[in-house]
This record gives sequence, C-alpha cells and structure tokens, in this order.
Amino acid sequence: MPEIKPLERKHVRALYFMTIRPEQQDFVSPNGVTMAEAPFEPGSEVFGIWQDDTPVGLLAVIDFSHPNAQLEPGEDPPASMSGACWSTRTTRNVAMAHLP
Repeated sequence: MPEIKPLERKHVRALYFMTIRPEQQDFVSPNGVTMAEAPFEPGSEVFGIWQDDTPVGLLAVIDFSHPNAQLEPGEDPPASMSGACWSTRTTRNVAMAHLP
C-alpha cells in the first residue's frame, strides 16, 4: 500500500527524477519545480508518495488561507480554501482537490 511521507533531503533526488505522463504536463509542474517553489509558498507542504522504497508520486498542499499567502494577480480563492495537487506514475489523471 502506498505511504505518504514528508519531504526529506534524502528523498529529493529520487522524487526530482520522477517524470509525469505527457497528458499530465498541462496540470502540474515537474517535481523539481514543485519542491523548489514550496519553501516560498507560505503554508505549503510537500510529501513523497512511496510504494515500499520506490517513489511513485509527489503531493503538494498549499494553504491559500495562510496569513502570508502570496497570490498572483487574478488569483482570488475564497479565504477558507486550501488545495492539494498530486501526480503519480500510476495514475492517468491529475486531480485538484479543494479542502475545507
């Protein structure tokens, strides 16, 4: 069963080199970009999705209601909204979920 683990330095290389399917590229950034941007997104967290010792996905959670959230012009989600976006090698679709 897959396990979600907080991002650790020792996992960055394996997660960085994961690729996404061509049909997913319009929905999520490459893992390297997601991991690089996360420290600059207040309220964000990044997790690796693992099947035993094999990385199978990356999960990024962004709290848009964080007091220091910096939204781009035109972005105006409700104050109570948070988002989660994930990609895996085994899924055919990428999903965006809005968490209460």
